[in-house]
Amino acid sequence: MARKKTESRRTAIIAAAAEAFLEFGYDKTSMSLIAERLGGSKATLYSYFKSKEELLLAVLDNEIDTNAAAILGTAMGEPDTRKALSIVGTGYLMQRLSMRPTRYFRMVSGQSGESDIGQHFWNNILKPAWMLMCTKMQEYMDEGRLRRADPWMASMHFKGLLEADLVERRLLGDIRGPEAELVKDRVTNAVEVFLDYYDPQKGPRLDGN
Repeated sequence: MARKKTESRRTAIIAAAAEAFLEFGYDKTSMSLIAERLGGSKATLYSYFKSKEELLLAVLDNEIDTNAAAILGTAMGEPDTRKALSIVGTGYLMQRLSMRPTRYFRMVSGQSGESDIGQHFWNNILKPAWMLMCTKMQEYMDEGRLRRADPWMASMHFKGLLEADLVERRLLGDIRGPEAELVKDRVTNAVEVFLDYYDPQKGPRLDGN
């Protein structure tokens, strides 16, 4: 008789897989290894996830969705736009430059040439997380805190200003983690540039100046 699936069991599988992927990397982590750590069978594992790739995506979805909600939640209700963006920017960079996301991004990048995992990661995990920020940008525009523009592009502009060279440097090992002073300086600069461009008093920059 097949075991009944439970959410707690699924959560336990994702947690065990996350630690295995981080410890051994994607290629050296097998469904057998994860099942062994859980003290169950591969058959049980496959009843929840049909492949190792699907399990990795579940790990990423769980981690990114949780972190995105937590980061935006810290700025909820903050009336000062500059402060709210600084809170979000700091939370994002501290998380994005940390060990776990860096290793996960390397894993996905290493598999993207052999499967559609990268496309799935962007469209079904990363993009929905950034849509939360997009919704917040829309609220700011509706409230007159930012000038009217495409809220998705505004979110991507903010993301780009925050990341700039830092994400590449972290992925390549030039920096070893989210250095507090570096993050503080980057966030301050990013927020100032962003607010200057999206100042509701200045209007759209149609001439590119």
